[in-house]
Amino acid sequence: MNEIIQATSNHLSEFKTLHDPFYQGIMEKIHGHLVREYIVRLIKKEVSLKTPELQQSLSNLISAHASHLQSFCKEKGSKTTWLDSALPKLAEIIRLQDSDGIKIEVATLANTYPDISKKHVAATTNFAVWGTRVPNTAILYIKGNLLNSEVRSILSILDVSTKSTTSCESLFSAIKVS
Repeated sequence: MNEIIQATSNHLSEFKTLHDPFYQGIMEKIHGHLVREYIVRLIKKEVSLKTPELQQSLSNLISAHASHLQSFCKEKGSKTTWLDSALPKLAEIIRLQDSDGIKIEVATLANTYPDISKKHVAATTNFAVWGTRVPNTAILYIKGNLLNSEVRSILSILDVSTKSTTSCESLFSAIKVS
């Protein structure tokens, strides 16, 4: 994360001569891009952590990165506060061990980011043509200790139409999953 922030900071110096509304707009786009890319890297890795200790460790790392990224972007002029809760919510989903708690966090995530889909939350192992395995690309795949019935139960929370229609911001729709 330090390398990403340093590289971003180096490139931001090119835009320092822009007047504030333009610089702020660029910084907000960069903020959104960094959060999206973090989520992409997180859910597209084929990492399945089976123990609560490993999940807690990853959750702590994500929380630390989220805090660092949020501080950096705010310091550089981003006012996109709607992005601030995405990574901490994902960290909490990874940390939690009971499916009811995970359901609540997934529902909260879906209310905050209505463009999230079931594919972002959980994907099944697919076999493509010629028997090549398509990797899982989802948040719950990281939680390697969930039963299929628990995953289905958690996903059912997304069937409930509680999604906010007031948010015009999209985060997950730009993240393609298979």
